[in-house]
Amino acid sequence: MWKRRGKLKLWFGLMGLLAGLAMGQGVRAATKSGRVIPTNDTGYSVVVKLPSQQIESKKALFDLRLVAGQSQTLQAVIYNSTDYDMKIAMAIRTANTTASGRIGYMKSAQPAEPTLRYRLTDLAKLAGPKMVIVPANSQKLVTARIVLPQTDFQGVILGAWCFKPVNADGTTPQKKARGKRSEVRLKLTVGQVPTPNVKLLNVKAGSYHSHQAVYPVLENSTATIISHLTVQTTITAKKSGKVVKRWRQSSVTLAPNSTFSPAIILRKAGLKPGDYQLKMRLHNRDHRWVVQRDFKLDATTAEKVNADAIKRSGIGGHWLVLFAMAVVFIVGWLVMVWRKHRRNPSRDKQG
Repeated sequence: MWKRRGKLKLWFGLMGLLAGLAMGQGVRAATKSGRVIPTNDTGYSVVVKLPSQQIESKKALFDLRLVAGQSQTLQAVIYNSTDYDMKIAMAIRTANTTASGRIGYMKSAQPAEPTLRYRLTDLAKLAGPKMVIVPANSQKLVTARIVLPQTDFQGVILGAWCFKPVNADGTTPQKKARGKRSEVRLKLTVGQVPTPNVKLLNVKAGSYHSHQAVYPVLENSTATIISHLTVQTTITAKKSGKVVKRWRQSSVTLAPNSTFSPAIILRKAGLKPGDYQLKMRLHNRDHRWVVQRDFKLDATTAEKVNADAIKRSGIGGHWLVLFAMAVVFIVGWLVMVWRKHRRNPSRDKQG
């Protein structure tokens, strides 16, 4: 009997250990992404050498004040703390605003917003190859150069100097560093920073993870960072005047000259065909905006959106079935062990 109990305890202990490891892997991935200097298990770190044009010398990133026509050399040191050589790929990227309301760094192939006069990708260039080899337990100095044109532009140009370990053929490693990317923010301030402004360009209907959703398209049309925003949204049916959805998000940051298109999820029946008004109230400590836009959901669009939502829900249903099967298997196994123990109590006592 005690042996049987011991086996059950061992089984549950192993299940708990596996669940803990799975959760731990997710936490590590979430906490490491986006750090300027990653933790040691990535195998490398990046430290910037700040120039005299740095606005705040205490920050481990480039925050420079430049004038039109000026050029500036930037330097960073890549440290390899492993016992093997590492190949690091580098790129300069322009900032954008992600769907979650954070600043991200888009690939050069992505189209720029019409209000964006200068992409950092076009102004800052690597002074050397895009990939460098950093010897084991050593370091490598890398350089980039910024050249501002003669222009009347005033405001902030934002982006990042990105680093990522790769294999010899340029693919992501499958072990050790595992391709953890480091991003050193690069902010250029030219002249007077303009007063920020936000516009609501459009409202679209779509689907998000098996639910109908509405996607407003907000634009930061100015060359400035708008941070610490709280966004409050209401969607109203114009015919009845009834509020059909309230949505709120805080700590939103908009990159200069970028758009923000969050998914406002409609978790119940969604919207029926008809006319609606979407109103957004945005504020931080210094500014407030109220923007609104009418939109129409016709029967054809509503049918397509609902079909897409049902199609996407198939993925979630698939995993739900697998999870249910696993639960049934485990419960069935436990019942079988319990029944076997009830039928042979003397055998457990002899053990």
